[in-house]
Amino acid sequence: MLSDEAYSRMMNVRISNPEIYDKVISSLAYIAQSGKAKGKFSDEQIRSLLVKMTAKPETKIEFRSK
Repeated sequence: MLSDEAYSRMMNVRISNPEIYDKVISSLAYIAQSGKAKGKFSDEQIRSLLVKMTAKPETKIEFRSK
């Protein structure tokens, strides 16, 4: 289901952050079961999925003067 590079990246994520690993694996399983996956997932696809899952909304600070 994963290319060699993608598998290596996921094992690194598994060691460093198990919560994100679980989220990514469940997402990949859903994509595979729904039939949307065509072939193996590449390292680029895994990286983009990791970026989407770890993106935090930017904090916005607004100064109001009286």
